[in-house]
Amino acid sequence: MGPERSKHCNLCDQDIKPQGWTTHRKACETKAAKRQWDQVVVDVIRKEKASDSSLRLDKPQSAIRIPVPVEMQNHAEFFDVDFGHDDPVIGPGPSALNELEVMAAVPTFNQDDIKIEIPVPPPDGEPWHPFKSRLKFKIAEIMLEVGFNNEQSDRFIKLCHHCSVGKEKFTFKNHKDIHNMWEAALHRIMKFTKEVISILFAGDEELWEYDVHYQDLWELAADMLRNPRLFLFFMFDAHRLSKFDGNTFISFVDEPFTVQEIWDVQVYDDTS
Repeated sequence: MGPERSKHCNLCDQDIKPQGWTTHRKACETKAAKRQWDQVVVDVIRKEKASDSSLRLDKPQSAIRIPVPVEMQNHAEFFDVDFGHDDPVIGPGPSALNELEVMAAVPTFNQDDIKIEIPVPPPDGEPWHPFKSRLKFKIAEIMLEVGFNNEQSDRFIKLCHHCSVGKEKFTFKNHKDIHNMWEAALHRIMKFTKEVISILFAGDEELWEYDVHYQDLWELAADMLRNPRLFLFFMFDAHRLSKFDGNTFISFVDEPFTVQEIWDVQVYDDTS
């Protein structure tokens, strides 16, 4: 059977299983809104600094007014502001203004206050070290997230080398392509049948229902017989195996078709 259908989240570029989609999507939207608000604050502060050269830490400053986009008002938890009512500091609510403004006060300082500055190291241009490249780090990261064992890791690395040397073109672009291929392969094998089994346990007042997935054994055997690659390995005749012990041959059993009962059924002896 193919893998379970999943949904793609365009905010974090990940494939999410259906049972966790609602929680994941809400968390992603909250994070995206928080990042947008942070960028709004940074942009406004930079603009204020650029327009007012007198903005210094040793001089009290007036508040900076930050316009809040309408779409950000659904995430008021970032601002500690009630957007639904008028505020004596911020001003009228959305009923009176099309664009809100939030007062973000620049801190003031008194005489003899001490300011501590710590040098900030420059950003690391190659944060994937000790890996030699970002690609190698990303591949190792995926293997760690999935939890490959040693044998699976070796197979995956071999596939990566196979694609890198151009021996075969890898055309899958996303999870949807792989899922569609699994769906297309379903007609080549016998599908599973789903049945619901209801059981009433002692002491319970309601039935317990269990989903059972199975394949019909007769149809499964017939499906394998129709496979030309498997047909050659089927044994239809009884076999008799014996081993020489130095004086005579002694019978022994290896596979089910080597037992004496199957031999007796196929080779009917009417001389007795």
